[in-house]
Amino acid sequence: MLQMYAAGQTQVSGHTVTVYNAAGGVSATFSFTGNLTNGNSQDTVLLATTEADAFFGLTADLSLGAGPAFSAAGGKICFEDIDCVSWGNFSGSPNSPSPSGSPFGYPDGLIVGHAIVRDTSHGNAALQDGDDTNDSSADFDTLNSSGSGLFFAGDYMSGPGRLHLAIESGWRVAKLIERTQ
Repeated sequence: MLQMYAAGQTQVSGHTVTVYNAAGGVSATFSFTGNLTNGNSQDTVLLATTEADAFFGLTADLSLGAGPAFSAAGGKICFEDIDCVSWGNFSGSPNSPSPSGSPFGYPDGLIVGHAIVRDTSHGNAALQDGDDTNDSSADFDTLNSSGSGLFFAGDYMSGPGRLHLAIESGWRVAKLIERTQ
């Protein structure tokens, strides 16, 4: 899921999200085929697999194809050269195409039952431009699903049945954000 920190960030047609493996090689690239209709500050952009779309009857803003394109052990995902997050044992360039610094969750990577979320503790609960320090280990926090009911799509890597929980969690978070605006 991508999140806007300013209103009007809807012009994404032709822009890409690139997934890198732990060594920094490109695993997959996905392109937006149209612009977004939601354009308020704090709005989110749903990225989902075709299985998630079919299962939930959703239409993702960007389809991630037929299955997970990343490893929970380590990797990096970038929206163009604007913003990246790296995790786990990622050993590729921390500066290309956009700085991601030290990987989040090194050396364990993404852990089942946990989610990574942007740290917005810099004085405001809303995502702001200043929340990005270009260092994944500093810019993201862990949410433990025990007691929070939240799941990360990476949970799918450890067994079937978790992807739907990740999507449901994303919808719940989006609704909570919408209510606070």
